[in-house]
Amino acid sequence: MKPMSVMSKFPISALPIASPSQLLIHRLNPDTHTPSPFTFRTNVLTTSPSLQRRARLLSPPCHFSYVAPFPVAFPYDIEPQIGSNPATEDKGAYIEKWLADREAVHPSPPNPDHPNALLRKYLPNNRDQPLELIGLSEMGLRDCVPHLDVGDAFVMLGNPTLTDEFNEDGDGEPSGVEEAVRARQDLVDVLSGHATLMSPPEVTEVGFAPWSLRYSGHQFGSWAGQLGDGRAISILVTPHPSDPDVTYELQLKGSGRTPFSRSADGLAVLRSSIREYLCSEAMQALDIPTTRSLSLVSLPALPVARERMETSCVLTRISPSFIRIGSFEALNGPTNMFFFGGGQQKPDLDALRILGEWVTEQVLKLPVEKGKPWGSKLVLEVARRNAHMVAGWQAYGFMHGVINTDNVSILGLTIDYGPYAFMDVFDPWHICNHSDEGGRYAYKHQPNMIIYALRALLSALSPLIGAEAELGTAVSSGWAEGIDQEKISEWSKKGMELRDEMDRIAQETAAVEYGKRLRKRLGLRRQDPTDDSQIFRPLLDIMETHKLDFHSTFRTLCDFKPALLDQVEAGTTTTSPSLDLHTYISRVLSVTPEPSKLDHETATKELLVWLDTYAKRISSESEQWGEDGDKERRQEMRSVNPRFVLRQWVLEEVIGKVERDADSGKRVLAKVMHMACNPFEPWGGEGEEEELDKEEREERRYCGLGDQKMIGFQCTDHTMATPSPFPTSPETVDNGILLATLPNLSTPHFLGSVVAAAATQTRHRLVIVLFSRHFNTSHRPRGGIGTVLGDAQTLSHTDTWDSVQRILTFIYVHATKAAQALNKVLMDVDVLLKGLDEDLDPHLGDGVDIVFRVSGDSIAVPLPESLSDTRQCFLPAGDRNPDFREFSTTGSPAPGTPAKPHFYPVVALGGTFDHLHAGHKILLAMGAWITEKKLIVGVTDDALLQNKANKHVIENLPQRIERVRSFLTFFKPGLVYDIVPLHDVAGPTGWDPNVQSLVVSKETLSGAAAIAEFRKEKGFPPLEVYVIDVISSTSPNLSHHDAGWLKKAKLSSTWIREWIVSHSKQEEEGDE
Repeated sequence: MKPMSVMSKFPISALPIASPSQLLIHRLNPDTHTPSPFTFRTNVLTTSPSLQRRARLLSPPCHFSYVAPFPVAFPYDIEPQIGSNPATEDKGAYIEKWLADREAVHPSPPNPDHPNALLRKYLPNNRDQPLELIGLSEMGLRDCVPHLDVGDAFVMLGNPTLTDEFNEDGDGEPSGVEEAVRARQDLVDVLSGHATLMSPPEVTEVGFAPWSLRYSGHQFGSWAGQLGDGRAISILVTPHPSDPDVTYELQLKGSGRTPFSRSADGLAVLRSSIREYLCSEAMQALDIPTTRSLSLVSLPALPVARERMETSCVLTRISPSFIRIGSFEALNGPTNMFFFGGGQQKPDLDALRILGEWVTEQVLKLPVEKGKPWGSKLVLEVARRNAHMVAGWQAYGFMHGVINTDNVSILGLTIDYGPYAFMDVFDPWHICNHSDEGGRYAYKHQPNMIIYALRALLSALSPLIGAEAELGTAVSSGWAEGIDQEKISEWSKKGMELRDEMDRIAQETAAVEYGKRLRKRLGLRRQDPTDDSQIFRPLLDIMETHKLDFHSTFRTLCDFKPALLDQVEAGTTTTSPSLDLHTYISRVLSVTPEPSKLDHETATKELLVWLDTYAKRISSESEQWGEDGDKERRQEMRSVNPRFVLRQWVLEEVIGKVERDADSGKRVLAKVMHMACNPFEPWGGEGEEEELDKEEREERRYCGLGDQKMIGFQCTDHTMATPSPFPTSPETVDNGILLATLPNLSTPHFLGSVVAAAATQTRHRLVIVLFSRHFNTSHRPRGGIGTVLGDAQTLSHTDTWDSVQRILTFIYVHATKAAQALNKVLMDVDVLLKGLDEDLDPHLGDGVDIVFRVSGDSIAVPLPESLSDTRQCFLPAGDRNPDFREFSTTGSPAPGTPAKPHFYPVVALGGTFDHLHAGHKILLAMGAWITEKKLIVGVTDDALLQNKANKHVIENLPQRIERVRSFLTFFKPGLVYDIVPLHDVAGPTGWDPNVQSLVVSKETLSGAAAIAEFRKEKGFPPLEVYVIDVISSTSPNLSHHDAGWLKKAKLSSTWIREWIVSHSKQEEEGDE
């Protein structure tokens, strides 16, 4: 950029805006319901504002929708009109009026200092609330919008400090300059979402209004359909004053609902906003490509419901563009696939062309001659940029946490800071996102996940790339109209031929950039082909083996001098370091959170071997340094190895201080932002031995590892995992309920310890509700403004038979084993399977004393009041299964076998069902799982049980029938249950030709053969037999771990009766 000698400054409402040719809204397709800024301002905002707030699918060609900020608690608290007649009232019109009365539609007078400004500030009525500026980024302001006049904003924030935040001398005071106060208030009005910048009322053509982008994406590897900016609204695009070809887009995050919010509120909480605000600028300071942050405005009176009630905050972030890979997937994503989300439109290939042309010309600014093919160039450039970005992540131990394709920027910028973390103790398998049970986005996997996203981009653009390859020119308007699907598929196949080249470019770019960054961190100037095998990997192995802190190790290596190794005493091995070398090695090995567990002797040996190799490597390029090479190298290394790292414990502490008291907390926040923007400074008197002042001592603490319990702390998506306000080990309760989400249909090993803990803390009855999108029955709209639109494909219940019974067995066994260990043999355990599209029974929580939850698990289904009002206990998830494989949602029968129906209309099963236990419930649940209309259950008649052991404690037939009916109606209400006495082996299957399927246990499989013969003789159609075999500890469907657990659990009526008799005798003896 060319420097300017004099730079004019403007309040935000008068900030210059980009030319129409540089504005996305004038080049891409708007939502058909908001076709222009003028229509949006004069019609939508005033007569049908709910169009912006309702979750809906945009028309296939549309790229964005005009949306105004609306920071209001959701669901909206719309009181009935006083004196209205419910029978005649037009509720829809009343809601529109209620919303319109709160929209920012009232233009303020032109700014007297800038009467010709292209935008006007519009204000709302009936929406006043406190607005408090708590953060403003000097670096973001300097780099992106240096011409923005923020008035006395920095003065009002007070003096940055870690220790004197309550000292009134450092508090902010308003300026005595009226223009400065006015500029600051202008800034807060707009960046809080209170006021909206739009074209003046007299402008009817072209014009400007804020917008939200439509995009789709793959989330954790599953197609999610339309997603979009659910809580982000772009409010302004301004050219950089020193280069008008460079523009920056200002976007508010957390300023209210948009058409893409689905069932969410569109708001952001204070803590998640602080996390992104700080990390955006920390990443910039580390020279890692990123979106930027500008400001934080707290809305302390606006409540937001998360795991606890919190307050709202609006973050302003800046980027040349917020377009993502998911923006392309929205226009040509996978078809005929199971997905969760808001639905998905049909492909629109011309809209794909329009978006691609815009990105090529205005976003990536590729030098493509007009009319020449651009599709492959776009993909390869995006690959290079994202490879460059992820190399920075790996070199600095940054973990994003949610690399879904909708979170990957076309510009290769780190975007959407959610459950991120910087590496503490080096662990290549570390997972920073508590919700990532399978470790999909673990540190080690990040480069591959970027390639996964790039392949999704290529897949979306493949027909266009293939068509360009065939034509030799760029595609033109309407290029795919009238083309049959066979030709489109041919072009797609041709376009996908680019995949190998794209993968190669991404991998090579990332490898080169990673090596370059690590060499800089280690003070090496020459590239050597052995660096990875002899320098990088051995050092990382030492860190991993001995649990050394990643960043502290690199910072300590800045002080290494090869001459230290010359001090090893003659005739000794390198295991006998001199005093100076010993002191240095002790410093390196001290950066571990558990020094008492360090094998100091082994670590010293391994470190000395590595230091010897490192010293020789340094000495080999001595000619590339000056006279004092050690000093120069130390300075260079200190300029790239941070002293201050934005660790999880630092974030938690800062967030806590701001939440407790924003007036003082914002001064601490400002100091931490300053440290994050200058991470290489010797904070806390680094290396100094003399006495430090109070601020320096606190700086030193902030540069440390923090409390051991925060090492490797995980976050959840959207929000930090916070400690439960209730104890994690409550006193034992009579009745409990455990709620947990399953990410897939693999065995949920992470729930083993959770289930056991809940069973241990419950006396009489434990209900376990497992939620999963794979259990969805349909996608019924919930109604209201928060309705989620779209269709979804239901999984075949027969194809998922093995997976579901394995899940049920795992959960039941862990609960039963924990209960039996405490002699609670008769404790009742019920497991329910619920889809994300099902409403829970409003009485589910009746009689429940406590709700057990999994830490970090945000249940996606609204909880009835009977549960939400009950005290909750959060339990930590257990270890993940190292052999985890992600479940495929597209199960199919083996080649040559006929496809099975998803359900069977009528299913039958039978059993004794005495003292209904976990084994019975698995059998009954699986029968209901594959039943569409009616389940027939035969219960063995009393007359057939005379030879059973301890028959005097067998429950009578009516009791057993009632317990079976009670469980089934609880497990799957809505089915017809025909529960009948069983007088022979065939039961109803012997006389009812309408039964299509029979469910048996492995032990009763021989009875199924007899039934088959009986039905054959009567001319009845054969039954499809489903076998419950995981109840047996010898089942080949169980891992050896599961089999071991199963052997220890007593799933037998015979054993339960023996226990009852024995327990009764003990009680009688005790009474005597």
